[in-house]
Amino acid sequence: MIKWLFLLCVLGLIWGFIEANTLKVTHLDLNKSDLKKSEKPLKIVFVSDIHLDYVTKFKHHFMKRVCRAIKAQQPDLVIIGGDIITKPRTYPNPVFNYFKDLDIECIAVLGNHDYLDLETVKQAYQDANIKLLVNEWIEWEGYTLYGTDDYRLGHPYIPPLNTQKEQSILISHEPEVLRKNPNAHQFAFGLAGHHHGGQITFFGHYAPAVRSEFGQDLVRGYHVEHGMLCYISKGIGGFPLRFFATPEIVVLDLSKTQISQTL
Repeated sequence: MIKWLFLLCVLGLIWGFIEANTLKVTHLDLNKSDLKKSEKPLKIVFVSDIHLDYVTKFKHHFMKRVCRAIKAQQPDLVIIGGDIITKPRTYPNPVFNYFKDLDIECIAVLGNHDYLDLETVKQAYQDANIKLLVNEWIEWEGYTLYGTDDYRLGHPYIPPLNTQKEQSILISHEPEVLRKNPNAHQFAFGLAGHHHGGQITFFGHYAPAVRSEFGQDLVRGYHVEHGMLCYISKGIGGFPLRFFATPEIVVLDLSKTQISQTL
């Protein structure tokens, strides 16, 4: 009996290790149905929770795979959803250079781990020419993209915005911001990460390691908050074991006019 339990544990660890190093590409089609067939949609890639610190040879190969997957989508913009590092570093630039070397416009928001070495992270983003959104927005291809500060260690704030809802996207590291801030109703779509899809779950349903005031409710996938359609990414990094929480990059296809509220 003990032998079989030991074998089961070993197989579970192998499964978890393989899954943690698998990469899924999740496509979200937010095109309006009246998009002309000749019109090329805009494409955004959202990648969250990288947690890449010391660039070992193994992690280097994984990040190269991530970058190849991003490039294969031929995106117009890459959004980094926070937690690009895990712990303080004196020189995290090699991590950020993966995105700099993509030669694609990138923007980012802060995650809770980024606050562990905040000034270094901010400087590294600046050195990599990546725009960091901390309670601020940019206008991009006719869309308003608003990035909040971190929910746990920062001070997230969403002011009233004089923008068209159908052309507005809210970006936050923690999904709690999408639910708790009533001004989220100003946006057509929201993006978040943080919980890694639960990281280690019972068949994708219950994640014992998740710590959220909303329990298991805002861990992954599609949600509607304040009339805003949202997607919570499982991210790509973290502890090198995952069970039914496959790492993912998220690809958004958008029309050049407005976001569809249905998928």
